[in-house]
Amino acid sequence: MPEFDARTKELVSRMWSKKFWVVMSKGNGRDLVPYLAEHLDYLIALEAEGKVFASGPMNVPGSGDGMTILRVETEEEARAIANADPLVSKLGRTFTLHPWTVNEGQMTLTVSFSQMAVSLA
Repeated sequence: MPEFDARTKELVSRMWSKKFWVVMSKGNGRDLVPYLAEHLDYLIALEAEGKVFASGPMNVPGSGDGMTILRVETEEEARAIANADPLVSKLGRTFTLHPWTVNEGQMTLTVSFSQMAVSLA
């Protein structure tokens, strides 16, 4: 890790610095529709366990590419989760795995008591 100057150290010290694993999935041209419900069930179950931070398709029509950000500690756990995805295990979709640290960004959560509604922006 590089040695930072005092100003950079100050800025970085206040950042979130939350570690995640990013799974970049690559479509292989095969029809994923027959496996899509099973894939979504798998991700929803992982989300319920607190292991999925965010997931979804890349907006490139017909590519079959996607990205999942996992909230797990080790590369081994992230790789096991990615390999068990039905689109990988049954359809043969490939993926790359990258460690990622979130430092900057913003999220807004609005809770409306009178409407019993929550929105995220």
